[in-house]
Amino acid sequence: MVRKIIITSALLLFFQGKNLYSQYTITAYPPSGNNVALEQLWHFMIAGNVDPTYVEFYVALRVFNDQNNLILKSNSTTFPITTLPMYVNFSDLSLMNPITTTLYDNFYTEVVNNGGYFPPGSYHVIFTLYGRPLDGEFADLNQSEYDFVIEALYPPTLIFPCSEAITTVYPTFSWTPAYISSASNIQYCLRMVEIYSGQTAYQAIMSNPSYYEECNIPVTLLNYPPAASSILPNQPYAWQVTATVNGVPVVSSNVCEFVYELPDSVVAVDSSNMYAKLYSQLDEKSFHVRDNLLKFVYHYNDYSVEIGDSIHFEIIDEETNIVIKHTGDNIAIGPYIIKFGENYYQFDLSSCGLDLLEQKFYLLKVKGPMNTNYYLRFYHAEGNGENRCN
Repeated sequence: MVRKIIITSALLLFFQGKNLYSQYTITAYPPSGNNVALEQLWHFMIAGNVDPTYVEFYVALRVFNDQNNLILKSNSTTFPITTLPMYVNFSDLSLMNPITTTLYDNFYTEVVNNGGYFPPGSYHVIFTLYGRPLDGEFADLNQSEYDFVIEALYPPTLIFPCSEAITTVYPTFSWTPAYISSASNIQYCLRMVEIYSGQTAYQAIMSNPSYYEECNIPVTLLNYPPAASSILPNQPYAWQVTATVNGVPVVSSNVCEFVYELPDSVVAVDSSNMYAKLYSQLDEKSFHVRDNLLKFVYHYNDYSVEIGDSIHFEIIDEETNIVIKHTGDNIAIGPYIIKFGENYYQFDLSSCGLDLLEQKFYLLKVKGPMNTNYYLRFYHAEGNGENRCN
């Protein structure tokens, strides 16, 4: 009979302990983002019913690496609980301070001592709430745990144009590739804005509306398209590239600025007997026209559609990026029809022909087969006064 009473008393103590244990709960909240400092882990809520027999509490935070090795443990100071729920955020840890931290892996010294961030890896965090009754020792009341991952992220770095002047309205933007440890299919989003007076490039990219934006770029360069808004002379622009995974932005590059400037002067070249070459890619070269005659050679075997067809062209004002002349306008000299071999063209730029303003840059675009284009940038200098109208 005595034995039965002893067992019953033990069971009563067991259930009483479980009831006290369940009176308090702690719920921890995982950190967000990829830059996580130790203090940011202190984010939790204590809830339940206040038990007046418990007079002191503290919280222990333990962090394990992906090998399940304990790397650090932080303990808060002791504190009372008078009302519940109690919410603790790392932005205000006055109730938890001073927090003491013990390192079990010196690799994380920088994280703890200098406010650094956890390096790339997988981590497991356990929060434990301890309580002490007036006449007893601290005991484990409840715990909460979660995992978080720090990605290995290396942002793209802008290459061109960056803090420089460009001399074309169709620049080729380029940048280094990004690295994201958990992703192999990385695409890019390029965003360009105008820089307003008094702004830095960073301020502009953060606050101004997009002047041009292109996403889902699979490579690390982009040719500025002619159909986009014109890049205006002497207007500074800022641009940035963001790496995306499945359309979700992950990491962004630095911010660069550039300005489109027309050259102050052009080296005069006697073009009276020179014929310019067309190029499939735009570059910085410009052909100087001094006598109102734009002369260029057009190769049949490169970009002629059909013998006997007319040459298809556009002339673009580079300051405004507007097509001002095109196929069908009066070129005055010719020839106009494509023939076999090399075609030597002379376009009269004076008022008797295409009537282009002098001392300006223009872009000649010749349309070839299979949607190919060939280009010649030229500068129309002063005419020599020769009258070709007769």
